[in-house]
Amino acid sequence: MIGVKWGSPLIFGINGDTHEFFFSSDAQALAGYAKEVIHLLDGELIHLHDGTYTIRTEHNVIKKPTQVLDISAMEASKGTYKHFMLKEIYEQPAIINRILRGRADFANRTLMAEAFHGMQDEHYERIILV
Repeated sequence: MIGVKWGSPLIFGINGDTHEFFFSSDAQALAGYAKEVIHLLDGELIHLHDGTYTIRTEHNVIKKPTQVLDISAMEASKGTYKHFMLKEIYEQPAIINRILRGRADFANRTLMAEAFHGMQDEHYERIILV
């Protein structure tokens, strides 16, 4: 398996006790699975083969130190939710409301942000965010 970081975050998780490896864009998702992580930089590649891994840049094999994953702090931050995925799902309405505050007026069906330039004169029956 190969993981390459380019643009979006890529975190490599390691659990030495179970000899398991994980890829994630968020360290919190690794809580309870990985014990250590390596944060990859753009252009870095991890190659998993036969229970070991190699990190490479375009031309070189490199060594990167692992960081211990502070699972206790992460577990506390997920609150009463069983998984971080559930927490993210249930937090979506509040997050979308915060993101669109000052950019959209749902009561009057108007768009107010520069990002919507040229769209403000359109009439919308509903807006669906995916």
